[in-house]
Amino acid sequence: MDNRFFERPILNTPYSYPLRHWELDDQGQPTQQIIENRRRAELCRVAEAHPWLRVYVKNHNIGLEVPYLYGSETRRYLPDFIVLVSDGNGEEYPLNLIVEIKG
Repeated sequence: MDNRFFERPILNTPYSYPLRHWELDDQGQPTQQIIENRRRAELCRVAEAHPWLRVYVKNHNIGLEVPYLYGSETRRYLPDFIVLVSDGNGEEYPLNLIVEIKG
């Protein structure tokens, strides 16, 4: 049995834009094939189908950071997406959300 997926599950460096991914079958199991492009985020498919969605953007090189304290140490949180939705209060009062995706 080919175990390339389990021998090297991480294909991309965390310091640059991901350029490839492991293909998964309908049950989420690896097919042992590498796809030479970025995997489309599931959030995008769900968000694009929602009637309240107005616009969303990946927080990549945008600079949105949320400072916080961890004990006495100052840290910064970088959310994955910024989403603008209409929450029923009228188009002139949209709701801005920050969204974190855990892989």
